[in-house]
Amino acid sequence: MVNMNLDLGSSLHGVKKFFKNISRPSSAVGVDIGSQSIKVVELVRKKDKLVLSNYAYAKTDESLIKIGAPGVLSDMAGKVLSKTLEVSKIKTKEVNVAVPSFSSLVTIFEIPRMPEKEINQAIRVEAPKYIPVRLSDVVYGWKIIDDTVGAKGKEGEQERKSNKKIVEPKMSDRMKVLVVAIMREISNKYEKVLGDSGISVSSLEIDSFSLARSLLNRESECALILDIGHKVTNLIVGVNKNILVNRTIDVAGDSVTSVMGKSLGVDRKRAEQLKMDKGLQGAVNNGEAILLPILGAITKEVSRTMEVLREDYNGLEIQKIILSGGSSKLIGLREFIEQESGVTTVIADPLVNFEYPSKLSADLKEQGPNLATAIGLAMLGLED
Repeated sequence: MVNMNLDLGSSLHGVKKFFKNISRPSSAVGVDIGSQSIKVVELVRKKDKLVLSNYAYAKTDESLIKIGAPGVLSDMAGKVLSKTLEVSKIKTKEVNVAVPSFSSLVTIFEIPRMPEKEINQAIRVEAPKYIPVRLSDVVYGWKIIDDTVGAKGKEGEQERKSNKKIVEPKMSDRMKVLVVAIMREISNKYEKVLGDSGISVSSLEIDSFSLARSLLNRESECALILDIGHKVTNLIVGVNKNILVNRTIDVAGDSVTSVMGKSLGVDRKRAEQLKMDKGLQGAVNNGEAILLPILGAITKEVSRTMEVLREDYNGLEIQKIILSGGSSKLIGLREFIEQESGVTTVIADPLVNFEYPSKLSADLKEQGPNLATAIGLAMLGLED
């Protein structure tokens, strides 16, 4: 059975640890399988530092992830990954793999405060109210969300901004629990497809948690990751190693390409080239911003996410938006998101805390935002 480790900073409860070696692993490989691409990152531990020793990025016309299909992973994925590892000269056959958020279930609910040893049973009683399948049909884990997230003391906002001593918030008699579940059918499919190509799955993790580990692990402020992939966009809010909101919408880079192609009367290949070369500047036809409906759908979801955060966490505000994914570097997108949201927006830099060979520097600078999930997965493999 594979390990489904889904936490930012430590293992979730209720999940069996897969690694059988007691010593600290010296290297690990993270694999992010997208709808038409595979990203691989190898991290090596050198003393107290993590070094990105190798990476690979492979694109294919094949559909590797089947959105809406029970098995999710295409049978072709194992062959493409095996070839990618071979070409990039990554020798290990044990990898940590991401499962797309749209094929999982992440929910947060409250239970009465109780000793930790009693929580697992309480989860088993409450979870069926939020998970629409039998618990025996899923692999799941849980984590208590830090009580201090969104908590306010008696002094109020004005006193917080002054030099007065902050009154500690009163502990509630209830606590929030994050529960994450993946269908066993999906877990088994990943094991079989990759196993048939000689690849062993050490850990399965939902991609949003890998992203958060990579981009939020050192963030003390509340941040929103806006991960714009090929088919879907993930919105992940986290603070202090806690994931508070996790949403997915089916508007992403492929939507932008399709709209540009139809509106400008060009084929798909040309539309994709215009998107990458010109960004939002290439999406103007007779003075009309043809991408406004697509971008508006994304910014509308950002606004909804901000509202949910305020309602569920005592007015907690997002202080930074981090753009990641293949479309994150679209020219003009960062400025558009920042203007529409009113929140400081930056391009993800998952490499900022890693060393890497100088020969990889130029390519990594370009590919950095695309590798965030794979980096988070490799980090998982090196956790104690």
